Amino acid sequence: MGRVSRTAISVPRELLNDLDDLLSHLNLKSRSKAISEAITLYIAERYWVLSDVEKEVAGTIIMVYDHHKE
Repeated sequence: MGRVSRTAISVPRELLNDLDDLLSHLNLKSRSKAISEAITLYIAERYWVLSDVEKEVAGTIIMVYDHHKE
């Protein structure tokens, strides 16, 4: 990704506690990495929502059928 910029954010204390709890459960040490990943996912999701709905996309449909069940 290249160079890193340092920034400050303000978040509710409870949200920060939730993040710290999650990092602890996952045995991760870096808030910065978790927040960077969250921002990346947020941006990707928003670009998806804002993108042209007429674009071609790929997907999969999976059906499970039990032919023994009546």
